[in-house]
Amino acid sequence: MKTRLLFLGLFLASTVVAMAAPSPVVVDYATYPLTVGDAQYDLITIVQDFPAGAGIAAHQHGGNLLVTVITGALTLHESGGDRVIRQGRASRKAPAMSTPS
Repeated sequence: MKTRLLFLGLFLASTVVAMAAPSPVVVDYATYPLTVGDAQYDLITIVQDFPAGAGIAAHQHGGNLLVTVITGALTLHESGGDRVIRQGRASRKAPAMSTPS
């Protein structure tokens, strides 16, 4: 069974987001520019399908991130142990938080 996720992130307009191989399949991607005070940001939405057993290498995000599991489940390997996010649940990552593999 594949897992489908919705990523919603708010990044500085100059931030570049890179994914390590093997990459999940991107189903939908949209960017919405917005201004908050004097700063320019991009609100980015990404829907991705992860085949069973797929993973992403350890990485960091350039802005706040909200991940919502649409179908299936996602296992996060964190320093305090594994954490499973199930269908309909969400997880937030702050810019300074790294996401282990």
